[in-house]
Amino acid sequence: MINYGNTNKIKKDNMKHIKLFEDWVSEKIKDGVVTCDKCGWHWDIVQGGDDPYACHKCDTDNSPLTEKVILPKNLYIELGSSDAADYADTIIDLIKTAYAHIGGNLEFKNANDIKNGDVTYWILKDIDNEPDPEIALGGKPTKSGTKITVLSQDGSREAKKDVILKMIELMKTRGFYAELDKDLAQKLGLPLIRNEKRVRDVLQKDLEWHNDGSYTRVIGAAGKTKEKVLVGIPN
Repeated sequence: MINYGNTNKIKKDNMKHIKLFEDWVSEKIKDGVVTCDKCGWHWDIVQGGDDPYACHKCDTDNSPLTEKVILPKNLYIELGSSDAADYADTIIDLIKTAYAHIGGNLEFKNANDIKNGDVTYWILKDIDNEPDPEIALGGKPTKSGTKITVLSQDGSREAKKDVILKMIELMKTRGFYAELDKDLAQKLGLPLIRNEKRVRDVLQKDLEWHNDGSYTRVIGAAGKTKEKVLVGIPN
């Protein structure tokens, strides 16, 4: 499912056409019943035989559309897991570019990590004339809200600036939080959560607390120890 409303507003006319399109796609197959788009004949999908989407009356192919959704320009769009999977190759390329200077991202190595991972909150933005996005942020749902774990962009100056501004906006929004390097948090002007109990309650991880509000803990499957700070407004 595509979320067009949580991040930015799109003109009402565009919303109307998007809604009509999504309704049309979802109504062709409902409650296990396929309805032919051409003649209106309908049948249980389990009784469709080898080709369950082919109409037995007029032979029309009623297979669901699987084409990748086209993102509107200059808007952050939240994608559901299936739509994010359609953009997995693009997202991985953005992640590789953004994290190249530190040797790559520990969690995301290939497109399957996008499709099968526990990062299910994705917002993408297309800021140029090409069809694919130049920015992607990803997060994990937790008991304390959405933990943003991925900031990626195509390396352009515009995309770098845009993703930073979006990160700052999210960290000032209740229900969003992140673990960052202390120097990055300071560069972004984000206040640290300095209450040790609060940090431990949110993270639910073994960590070594430091008096300056930072902590060290093991991160990733490789078991590397990192120094981090917690920012944002977790629930």
